Amino acid sequence: MKLDNQNFSDSVAMLSDNGAQNVLVPVGNSGDMAKIQQELLAKTNMLFYKDAMKLLEKGIVEE
Repeated sequence: MKLDNQNFSDSVAMLSDNGAQNVLVPVGNSGDMAKIQQELLAKTNMLFYKDAMKLLEKGIVEE
């Protein structure tokens, strides 16, 4: 699973602007992290997942 490169950084910015502290990110987008502004990375905790089961685990544990 991978989110569109252009929409990825916009999505992270929108989530952060709306108060998200944790953002669940598909491992496929790990290479796109360089495109995200450093200030967003500093105030947002990126939690990577590789499949749906890991997504559910991280979503439940981090709540």
